[in-house]
Amino acid sequence: MTEKEHINEYIKSTCDLIIQHVKNIITLQENINKPWGYSSRLMEHLFHPENELLFKGYSKNIFNNKSAMAIKPWKEHIVPMAYVFNNLWVLIESNELSDAELSKILQRNLGVAHISYEEQKKLDTKFSGLKTNMPNGWCLKTGDPIDRLKAVGIELVDENGVEIQSLITPI
Repeated sequence: MTEKEHINEYIKSTCDLIIQHVKNIITLQENINKPWGYSSRLMEHLFHPENELLFKGYSKNIFNNKSAMAIKPWKEHIVPMAYVFNNLWVLIESNELSDAELSKILQRNLGVAHISYEEQKKLDTKFSGLKTNMPNGWCLKTGDPIDRLKAVGIELVDENGVEIQSLITPI
């Protein structure tokens, strides 16, 4: 297997584990009748180092200034982890999807990009409302993860500077 195939297998197995873990939390909270909640940071720890395992691309601004190191990159979750976890929780509680389907949804929405601090501020403004959200009408099951970046004018490019039009790929 190639390095990329090993990484993809690791991500798939870890997503399967996360689905089971969330189900365990839900069951525990129901059994003891205590709504303890959860932490979306769990996923960040399981996917360490995110920059290696979940990297999807650079903003065009960062890529164009990479060689001069003129701009320090900011690691940004393409779909905010809190958003992923909250919506994943709802999907699990609905009991409408299999564990395999839930895992695939999680896999397709994981990713980090290197963007500039100024671009990160565009996402975090109250005007955009995208600090921990996705654009209105966006769906975890069917939406393109890149839509959040596009909503504030951030163009994502790959390691060669080629624009990434979509992050929807078959899993």
